[in-house]
Amino acid sequence: MQWVLLHTVHLVPLLGLGTWFAWTRTARSRRDRARRDHAGLGAAPVGGPLEARLALMACSVGAAVVHADVIGAHFRESALYGGFFLLAALAQLVWGVLVARRADRALLACGVVGNGLIVALWLLTRTAGLPVGPQPWQAETVGALDLLATVLELALVAGALLLLTGSARARRSPSG
Repeated sequence: MQWVLLHTVHLVPLLGLGTWFAWTRTARSRRDRARRDHAGLGAAPVGGPLEARLALMACSVGAAVVHADVIGAHFRESALYGGFFLLAALAQLVWGVLVARRADRALLACGVVGNGLIVALWLLTRTAGLPVGPQPWQAETVGALDLLATVLELALVAGALLLLTGSARARRSPSG
């Protein structure tokens, strides 16, 4: 029973984040489709030029590859840790593919929030340690691979924020 309670503490936020992501994507898609159908407009990506979206994809897929590489080691340490890395790798891989195809504000915002949370969790594990798990409140050492993943995630957050603020600025500026 203790194992279930221990792992539920970590699983609930991940499930909540996944549910929020799916809900925002579905709601945004339905609303945008209804607006386009009503206005007679075609679909228009708001996520910036292809080169910028490909750079975001590279950051996301790179971080996903790093996380996928350590899934087995983390499952051996704890099923909770392995599950987190599995979900993180899958989410980053899917996000990278989606952002390269067609980015919208909701997708970019999800990338900022999701990767920002992963970076915050990494900072916690390297400074204070997690409150639960096999070794509670024991900080981990910084390794080359986890530092690489974090740098890629920070670059993704910065790039997605630039695209978000750029698209907001473009909507506000009068057309010539």
